[in-house]
Amino acid sequence: MHLHIAWRLLALLICCSSAAAFSPSPIAPPTSSSAWRSDQLQRRAALERLFGPTRVRRSDHATALASQAVLYHVLNRKRPQYDPNELPEHPTLPFLSSVPELWEVLASQYGERTLLVDPYHEPPTNLTFTQTRDMVNNLAGALQQLGLDKGDKVMLLAEDSHRWLVASQAIMKAGGASVPRGLTSPPDEQKYVFEHSDSVGLVAETAEDAKALLGRLGAGGALERLKFIVVLEGSGYLMAGMTPAYQFDKLANTRSPSFDPPSVSPEDIATIMYTSGTAGIPKGVMLTHGNLLHQIYAITVDDHNRTPPYLTKRRGWRALFRRGPRSDNPRSGEILLSILPPWHIYSKALQLWMLARGVEMHYTDRRHFVEDLVRVRPHHMALVPRLIQAIQQSVERKLNESKGIKRRLIKALRWASTEPPPTYLRSGSEADEEPTGSARSVVLVWKAFLRLLAYPLLWNKLRRRLAPRLRIVTSGGAALSLQTEDTARLLGFPLVQGYGLTETSPVVVVGSLKTRRRGAIGPIVACTEMRAVDERGVEVPTGEIGRVQFRGPQVMHGYYQDEPATKRAIDDGGFLDTGDLGRILPDGSLLFVGRAKDTIVLSNGKNVYAEDIEKQCLTSPLVEQILLSGQDEKFLGALVVPNVEGLEADDLITPDEGDRIRLMREQRDAEGLRQMAMDLQSRPAFNEVMMQHLNADDARPDHERVKSFRVVLEPFTVDNLQLTPTFKTKRHVISEQYASLLDEMYSTTGTDHLLLPSASIDRHHTAATHDTHHHTADTADDQSEAEAGNVVAEPAVVQSSRAAWNSIA
Repeated sequence: MHLHIAWRLLALLICCSSAAAFSPSPIAPPTSSSAWRSDQLQRRAALERLFGPTRVRRSDHATALASQAVLYHVLNRKRPQYDPNELPEHPTLPFLSSVPELWEVLASQYGERTLLVDPYHEPPTNLTFTQTRDMVNNLAGALQQLGLDKGDKVMLLAEDSHRWLVASQAIMKAGGASVPRGLTSPPDEQKYVFEHSDSVGLVAETAEDAKALLGRLGAGGALERLKFIVVLEGSGYLMAGMTPAYQFDKLANTRSPSFDPPSVSPEDIATIMYTSGTAGIPKGVMLTHGNLLHQIYAITVDDHNRTPPYLTKRRGWRALFRRGPRSDNPRSGEILLSILPPWHIYSKALQLWMLARGVEMHYTDRRHFVEDLVRVRPHHMALVPRLIQAIQQSVERKLNESKGIKRRLIKALRWASTEPPPTYLRSGSEADEEPTGSARSVVLVWKAFLRLLAYPLLWNKLRRRLAPRLRIVTSGGAALSLQTEDTARLLGFPLVQGYGLTETSPVVVVGSLKTRRRGAIGPIVACTEMRAVDERGVEVPTGEIGRVQFRGPQVMHGYYQDEPATKRAIDDGGFLDTGDLGRILPDGSLLFVGRAKDTIVLSNGKNVYAEDIEKQCLTSPLVEQILLSGQDEKFLGALVVPNVEGLEADDLITPDEGDRIRLMREQRDAEGLRQMAMDLQSRPAFNEVMMQHLNADDARPDHERVKSFRVVLEPFTVDNLQLTPTFKTKRHVISEQYASLLDEMYSTTGTDHLLLPSASIDRHHTAATHDTHHHTADTADDQSEAEAGNVVAEPAVVQSSRAAWNSIA
């Protein structure tokens, strides 16, 4: 009780001493009770303008003001830096000055408990917390003896494994900075990263990978500064004339008595992460130890607005049964199934966040992912939307295999489980096409009854098969479609979306398990400020689209050897311009719209947010991947990779044709896929149904509707360089590879390109003529295109498509 009162008095004292920080202008001392009340309201209003509504009990108001005053001082600085005194308290960790200090603390807390399980690298390995700590120290000492000095860079060219984690932490422990890159990255990109980063060491997966990179470097400065090579797997010897390579296992399992750990501060560079390069040459993002430590302390999936447990009052006998709200964050002893590449900052930060809480990590890969999902029964997974969509498609494929009454029942249960998009996601003001009056009541009652049956008969069974213990699934790296989010929710996956960039270490926004909103990501993490601005840099009102900017301790140190790019990215006030468009909702959640550079400007001057429309199109069961086009053109077009299972379910292709497409994809038969794509494009029924699915959202204005598309049966993948390692679409690469097909789509004589069904054109044109926001000249152009499009010359389309495909081949 006395401690409780002392804490209150201390908080009130801090609050009073920080009064100047609570309002934009000095406040005179109150002279009466009414003046005192006005003074408090003015201070609270100033706080809410900065941080949003303060949802705490009045008795806890002084404590909340004190903590928010500290946060205000953090945000008021131009370039906030990592300061342990300004971060949320961690449940198990003391405040650290560098990332490698984490392993000493974890080893003392968890000792001989299992930390890493790696079954797919030879030999299969289980490491405890103590063993991991010892291997990090041993390898750090060996690297120091091989010549690694504080501040040196070491390229880490390998895929995910326990050896990768130990090597990365050992480089930091020795005072160096790791420069990770994956084996699937293009060879020229690997060469550029090694040379540009000034790396003095190389840690490679195998000796062959090291040889390949060194052979591309040739004679010159890059080879002359190379001090050592460490090979993670296999033999450690290279051919004559090259720098000798050392075997990882020998170095990591041999204690180095002469190791002298250098002093590492939060401002020292921990890693240089090269951007995945959706456009242009990759840039080296310098992240400090303070940047990464901020993620460990600040990320939470708890309700951001609830009262902290230590402020919860417990009086009398109720204290025996009420222990305060339980945290939804990872807990010691739970299992993380790791599948994402660690050379992407999203995976790296999430791993550190979970391992810092005592979580046991199991490694898997794409071949064994589904098998391990059932065998390991994880509590946590960090995924990208593409992997979540793969799980969704496998579930849909299983459901579509049902026959007869069972299939009709499943279809009815899935229909009852669907929900319309929330109002803040709708792109227009038109009401949903739903029954009215008594018919609407009957539909709602029937839907509610089926929904009660859907969970025990369908979704719970699927969840028990897939992942019965799953507690947190974090999604990041790309935007998540509403359909994929809803499917994950129905399966019982506790899905949490995060948002960030490599330049923000990466997490700046993360959702809560208790208060997540459909389609939105969530609020900002601790010690972070978010705003949306227009082209002039002026902050836009809440709910309007603007360029999203952030400021906080997780913002990068800068781009390596590129000061001009750093100044363009970070303004004088310390705000990082993400280049993304978004809406900040009234509750502080971020609604991602798309990349500013991905905005398509049609020839009539109208803007189209491509990624927003692509997310809507991806909700169709017929669309697996899509890329919109139309820059400086009269209409919006698309390259569509159809979902083979969806086409079979809608009887648009036969099962034999579906098997042929899957076989050709496995065999990478590009010519066969081209011929099949032209065959599909020649079918009027296919074109009509596909166009209806691409324009299913009746609320979209006419200029945001897809007027033409071309079929691409070869999926966009990382291997063909059309996707980044985190499955983001490389628009410029795909546009270049399919330039002939796109040119043919827009240059077709007459209006052969308009494949929109006549009924849909008439309906949407009629709606557009009643829209007072449309210009008369534009509407007339659209009407002439629509009328001409009612008669589609299919043979001309197929003939021109064939010529375009031949030019691509």
